[in-house]
Amino acid sequence: DFALCKWPAALLRPSDTMTGHYPAGVACKLAERNEPSVREVNEALCGAVGDAVLSFSHFLPREQTLPDWLDPAGLSFSPGWVSHPAGGTAVNFSRVAGSRLIDEQLRRLTAGVQRPPDGVCHVHAFGHSHRPKDFSLDGVRYVSHPLGYSKERVKRLTPEVPHLKLVWDVDGAVPPPPQPLIRYWEEHGGREPELDALLASPARPPAERQRGAGSMRRNAQSWHCGTEASMQSSAIAAQAGRSDP
Repeated sequence: DFALCKWPAALLRPSDTMTGHYPAGVACKLAERNEPSVREVNEALCGAVGDAVLSFSHFLPREQTLPDWLDPAGLSFSPGWVSHPAGGTAVNFSRVAGSRLIDEQLRRLTAGVQRPPDGVCHVHAFGHSHRPKDFSLDGVRYVSHPLGYSKERVKRLTPEVPHLKLVWDVDGAVPPPPQPLIRYWEEHGGREPELDALLASPARPPAERQRGAGSMRRNAQSWHCGTEASMQSSAIAAQAGRSDP
């Protein structure tokens, strides 16, 4: 993202990344480009054109879609959720995972639309995390169904046999699974073989776990245009190999 993407010069800020600069305000700029389409879809739905929405994003739309966020309805992050051996990776990923702006926009697609008895059916598919998710929250079903890298399939971090997931057909949305899919690898026996020694060793000291989880809470809280500088500094720290900004 930093070396291969070409960002407008007006967005670039000096930093200690490999290119010597970091693009600031990218999430806001990309969100601005979505605005005409958001208004167009909302106006159509308000005018009784269509009765369902299937939206997409590459990045995660809200904190609850993070791979290790175990309570979809919860607003608080629990330190224990990243006490597993790959917790450091989870914390670093949260720094560059997504933006609340995505969720704000996708919800404005159906704002003000009255369709009894259950309102407008809305499914949002997202990617980036390489970790399956499938749950509903406040009227939107969030689905991530990655094929994953071969090494991720071997570790059961994603389905071992790649397959397509049907979420929509000619009759509309396909019903979600009976149970929400929250942390796939935990539910399907996934593990990191090279971390077996860590799994067998004493757990990290509570203070260390708290520092990592605290960093993840801060990262999640900064998922907005207004505090993007905080998210950027966290991402830069991750690139430089530091565990905390």
